[in-house]
Amino acid sequence: NKFSGSNNARNYGFELSSGEYIQWLDSDDQLLPGKFKKQLSKFNETPDADIVYSDWQMDFYEAGEFQKTELRPSKPHDDFLCQLLLNNWLPPNNYLHKRSIVEKTIRSNGWNPETFLAQDREYITISAILGAKFVYTPGFFAIYNRWSKSTISQVDHKRSIDSALKLEGVFLKQINAREDIDNSKKRSYFKILNTVYLASLFYYPGVKYYKWVSAFDLSPSSIHYKLRPFIPFLLLFSWIKYFFGELFDPITFIKKAERKLQHGLTYYLFPGHMNVLLRDKQRGIEGIEKNDKIHLDTSMNWLKTAQDNSSSKGVSMCYSFYDRWRLAYPETTGYIIDTFIEYYRFTGDQKCLERAVQMGIWETDIQVKDGSVRVGTPDNKQVDVFDTGMVLIGYTSLYTETKNDLFLRAAIKCGDWLCNAIDENGAWSKFTFKHIPHVYHTMISWALYKLYLIANDPKYKEAVDRNINWAFSLRRPTGWIDCMAFSTTEDPYTHTIGYTMQGFMELYNLKADDDPLKKMLIKTVIDFCDQLMEKFELDKEIGFHNMFLLPGTINENWKSTSAYVCLTGNAQLAIVYYDLYSITSEQRYYKTANNLITVVKQTQKLKGSKYIRGGIAGSYPFWGGYHPHEYPNWAAKFFADALIRKIKIDQKINADQIH
Repeated sequence: NKFSGSNNARNYGFELSSGEYIQWLDSDDQLLPGKFKKQLSKFNETPDADIVYSDWQMDFYEAGEFQKTELRPSKPHDDFLCQLLLNNWLPPNNYLHKRSIVEKTIRSNGWNPETFLAQDREYITISAILGAKFVYTPGFFAIYNRWSKSTISQVDHKRSIDSALKLEGVFLKQINAREDIDNSKKRSYFKILNTVYLASLFYYPGVKYYKWVSAFDLSPSSIHYKLRPFIPFLLLFSWIKYFFGELFDPITFIKKAERKLQHGLTYYLFPGHMNVLLRDKQRGIEGIEKNDKIHLDTSMNWLKTAQDNSSSKGVSMCYSFYDRWRLAYPETTGYIIDTFIEYYRFTGDQKCLERAVQMGIWETDIQVKDGSVRVGTPDNKQVDVFDTGMVLIGYTSLYTETKNDLFLRAAIKCGDWLCNAIDENGAWSKFTFKHIPHVYHTMISWALYKLYLIANDPKYKEAVDRNINWAFSLRRPTGWIDCMAFSTTEDPYTHTIGYTMQGFMELYNLKADDDPLKKMLIKTVIDFCDQLMEKFELDKEIGFHNMFLLPGTINENWKSTSAYVCLTGNAQLAIVYYDLYSITSEQRYYKTANNLITVVKQTQKLKGSKYIRGGIAGSYPFWGGYHPHEYPNWAAKFFADALIRKIKIDQKINADQIH
């Protein structure tokens, strides 16, 4: 299986299955003799049944030693969904399913990879919401093993309740969408969910879940009799939570109120903020300069300001309209090093090289001993393969430019750790965002290949080739590539699409002509970019005012539901199209790149507040779905990278015309 996690394993198992009936069975539970014979017989007796269940037993263990068995008899229910909403659960190995209902449930994200607790409850409840008919047949055929008293739900009571309430939000939405459930039944289900919410507040008052519940929207009979006297108090408390959020502790309330006031004053009154907000509210744009170097220099000056305001030699993650400059960000500082070195080579600005060296020394100071890089901030205990790869880009660029062994040693530590972390199939699934592999890890492969060219260690090239072959396996005949998003349940931003294409493109530029992967790399980029160009008409004569030329997210059908632009993605894809033009000399690629970068240029302020001047926002409009209300450092970095390419291409075109 390409993806880690139990629900990914279940989904993959179903893909491989072919039978008319489906049995789910976790590795630490058991089935008993007679289960299939008895339950299949019940299916024959009840042809319209979708799921058959029986009695079961729970075996308790402690420290690996058997303690006791409890028999758990079941019974038939007229409304099985009602039982599931009340969390009257049965273990997943108790049920036997017709394939048809499993297909419907999985299409409705029944085994959701993003769910970490109560996965089986979510799955079976979605089946019931979809109209599955549950039928009971007697007999003890399933063993559910509890190996310790210290289960996740018992140890982390807060997390367990929080997870359950999030699931109830999912159930509420799905029930509401079902037209085959009559309104009176829907109302009874909603009452159950409301009552369960109140009961949750009794066990954990601080849960971060706020819901308006009236006394007429409850089902008191569905709550334990010992809790019924507390219903009026729980109702009052739920209203307080609904109106005042986490208000209960006056000190917490005062602190939060003070912070919100501070955020509000900063957001609206700090110099330059209102100008941006009004511009985007009116769908306005900035004037742009014919001389691209003005945009480039202003962008680089903003990055220098971000470094100067980071409280270290790294580059501040972003400028936020809420709390201004954030801490330095190791991941993006890593590849910003590469941009500063490129700018130094392009302009001869010695100060930029000095700044790049300072960033690199800071990165070596905070590097984990095993070679990995921490996520987000240096004090975070979690490490990540992508962040490590991005810092490796900076180390290799620094060593190439300075020949300082400090950066080579740091780069080798990064590379060795990445090679140890890669899966056998070529994906990186450990130490990854959301605990899943991503095809945009092609950027890591680019970094590793840069190291291979310096250190000449074949294990780096071998890891790169494995990863790229894995990425190739995710291509579709349409040119689309799976797994480009941050998660399995959302469409990829043009930012992560840009990462994917950049990784392929940079590797193509580095690999030798006789490398068997080289032709496939450029073909993959062209197939994808041609489709993207065609579907969104990116190479048309658009003038200067089509800000929504390319929306912020794209789905596998080459469509989008986004009403904003991911400016970072525009800049990254402009880089790719400029590179394609340099390789093929096809004007359509040059025109597409110019169109994409023009959109970004029209959002860049060239005058005004130094905190905003030269930066690139996460989205247009400013509150769009990608890093809203922020100027991330990587947006300015990729914008500068694209402009350097554009200026070099334009210089070459002008020189050719003169000759």
